[in-house]
Amino acid sequence: MVYTIKEIAKLSGVSVGTVDRVLYNRGRVSAQTREKITSILENLNFQPNAMAKSLALRRHPATVGIVSHVQPNFSNYAIEQSELGIKAAISEIEGSGINFCHVYSRNFDINHQITLIDDLVKDGIVALMIQPISSEALLEKISSLEIPVFCYSNDIPNDYPHYFAGINTYKAGETVAGLFHLINPKLHKMAFISSSLSMLGNLRRSQGFKEKLKQLYGKDIIQCEITAINDDDIAYKNVYEMLRKNRDIDSLFLNSGAVKACFAAFTELGILGKIPIISFDLSETIINNIRNNNIAATIYQNSYQHSYLTVKRIYNYIVTGILPAQREIYVDFQIIIRQNLND
Repeated sequence: MVYTIKEIAKLSGVSVGTVDRVLYNRGRVSAQTREKITSILENLNFQPNAMAKSLALRRHPATVGIVSHVQPNFSNYAIEQSELGIKAAISEIEGSGINFCHVYSRNFDINHQITLIDDLVKDGIVALMIQPISSEALLEKISSLEIPVFCYSNDIPNDYPHYFAGINTYKAGETVAGLFHLINPKLHKMAFISSSLSMLGNLRRSQGFKEKLKQLYGKDIIQCEITAINDDDIAYKNVYEMLRKNRDIDSLFLNSGAVKACFAAFTELGILGKIPIISFDLSETIINNIRNNNIAATIYQNSYQHSYLTVKRIYNYIVTGILPAQREIYVDFQIIIRQNLND
């Protein structure tokens, strides 16, 4: 049976104009009403005319807000890959009548990220795409929004309404622990260099790693641990001092974006090639050290796909008026070693 917008409105107990706003993202609709209408549309398998929707968008463009958690000049391989994914996806839907307003918060500044969200909402965005910084204040802000929220790379707890595309970070952490156990099941003095735990993804990765490591080795084998922020001078100094005081470490997990600074410290202390090191992602520094047998393995999380898929999900939502049926999309991560590294 073919349903009209008028019939959908009657079933939903709302006006035709409200259904129209949900379908074509024209104006604001409460989250409760939007969810009710969307549920009815899904149950009836209602598909708006895509051609008509595209024409409507060209006459009345929709704007999507993108909020990054750091400034554009922030040096980090994963973030740079995310930016490329966003640009590629947006270029593919150019001319669709969907505009993207990409703003950048001060580095890891929760209050600034919230302010940027408020500004975008005032400007009438129909969806929010964000790399969220973990905080109760931000979660409360997201909960209060009457538009769908799409997180990429970094997730928020499932208690809060949102969609996510990225890797299963907890599983990735467990995988690193498993790799160390395969390399040497008798390790007992490990160094762990982590990223900022203000991002839930980093925290879950750390939890997965530590819990699986303890399970596999039967005890806590992490002898020293430090958070290396993306400031080369500070990261180098802190990592150097930690490793200088722990010369007897037999393994190292590098889970930080401050890769160049960390390897400068490793080189200065002469540990390269002497202990197994496992890292994250595929920056030029990591690739070179895999080739030189200084890194046993790295986990490639494919951040490009996280942001690319998120833009495409938002596009499909705006064109069809139907929110994704699947809340989470987990992108496969890869284990990269010297033998499968592309030259």
